Amino acid sequence: MKKSAPKVVYPALAFSLVCSITALVVLMAYWMQRHYSEVIFNNLAQRQAQTLSSLVETDLEFIGAGANFFHAVPPENWQQFSYFADGIVSSSGSVIAMQWMQKVDTQDVEIHMTNMQSRFPNSELFTIPKGGSRTTGNVLSNERPLFIASDVFPRTESNLSVLGFYSSRVRFQRILDGMRENRQPHISDKLRLLQDGPNQTEPRNGILIYHPVFDRHAVHELIGVVIGVVRADEYFSSLIERTASENTLEIRVTDLGYEAYDDPILFSSQGWDSYTGFHASERISLPNRDWLIEFKLPTTFTDYHKWTLKGLAMGGILIALLVAYIVYMQIEEKNRLSRMLANRTKELQFLADHDSLTELYSRRAFNHFVDKFILHRKQFSLVVFDIDFFKSVNDNYGHVAGDQMLVHISSVVKSKLYSDDVFVRLGGDEFCIITTIVNRRALANYLESIRSAVVDTPTIIEGQKISCSLSIGAAVRNKQSKKELLKEADAQLYLSKEQGRNSVNIAA
Repeated sequence: MKKSAPKVVYPALAFSLVCSITALVVLMAYWMQRHYSEVIFNNLAQRQAQTLSSLVETDLEFIGAGANFFHAVPPENWQQFSYFADGIVSSSGSVIAMQWMQKVDTQDVEIHMTNMQSRFPNSELFTIPKGGSRTTGNVLSNERPLFIASDVFPRTESNLSVLGFYSSRVRFQRILDGMRENRQPHISDKLRLLQDGPNQTEPRNGILIYHPVFDRHAVHELIGVVIGVVRADEYFSSLIERTASENTLEIRVTDLGYEAYDDPILFSSQGWDSYTGFHASERISLPNRDWLIEFKLPTTFTDYHKWTLKGLAMGGILIALLVAYIVYMQIEEKNRLSRMLANRTKELQFLADHDSLTELYSRRAFNHFVDKFILHRKQFSLVVFDIDFFKSVNDNYGHVAGDQMLVHISSVVKSKLYSDDVFVRLGGDEFCIITTIVNRRALANYLESIRSAVVDTPTIIEGQKISCSLSIGAAVRNKQSKKELLKEADAQLYLSKEQGRNSVNIAA
């Protein structure tokens, strides 16, 4: 009699089949999760690179504003640089100092240093040759002019020690030649800052942003350089974000500029070389160099997902339900991370385009709006104003009261604006309005209403009613460039100041 197949054969075959299907589903789920994580990671890497580019561009604009000060203001008023630089440094989380390197012809160096020492008694002319130590006096053998550190902000002990410095290195001359040729700012490679003292063991964690200042009348004549001193680590450390509860994004930034060959790594997360996992790279272009930003996601699979897959493998008969559940969970996880990225991107965009104190548009947004109006040939007027004697509020009541006054003035002015006006805080106590009012009489009445509203609306500071007034300048755009229009409005602002402040002037 022929024996029938053992009763365990078909259950074993069924078990093997279910195990095979389960193994296939688990494998598919694993690769799906890995794909989702990789897509999100690449998205994050791209957005973080855009964020870094935006941070650097913002500082370039801030430092460019400092250069515009020396371009727009006559030399006898250059000593007011510290007041202007205060708003720039305080508006940036990475710019720690601003330096004014004034061009001084060889025969004028002694007179220039005498004038400097009347303001800064401890300053002296010095340089630090490549590979050498601090050397006083003019060591240059030729007759080319010196670019001397003639003012600095903030005026801390370490910053004041920079006054009188001039560069005797060939590379600085190349930087000057490049700025004369392309009229663009220059970003240095990684270097050790003079503010850190003479100790050569200090880490090189700074960069300098050079912004040329050309003569107002001889536009090809370089009269000086405004230097923004930047702690580069402030850029990079802020980019390290959590991508999931157990996954940390690691970053390395490499300077691809021609001067950076000896030490090109600007920033690297601890243990970068030991991490494996997802890897992505983005490249951002700066005025005279490129930066390569590399990202790693060391842990590409969390413990949660591992236990989920183990549950799938142990489910067997419930594999279909478990697969549906895990797919649902992965999609929800993907959407959650996408929402987090979208919210974070929206916050960063708001911070990039708005002033954190008054929530008005920032200088970056101002440039965007003006360029847009000019591109679309839209008629508009540019209004600039600042708060008269604002420094006295800070001096008498403190910077908190000064911030309160800025918010108050912003609120009063905002209440008088038309719905399509663009209100911008340029920095410090300087503001700007872009309005579609182009009739000079209507514009004058409009600005007078703003001026009088501010004067008639005091705020309470430390129990006292404090009133402020505005000096306002405006220009109606005809065919001027953005730079020319801003220059005209600034000229009217200074005219209002010269007339005793609390007044309005509009360019003819």
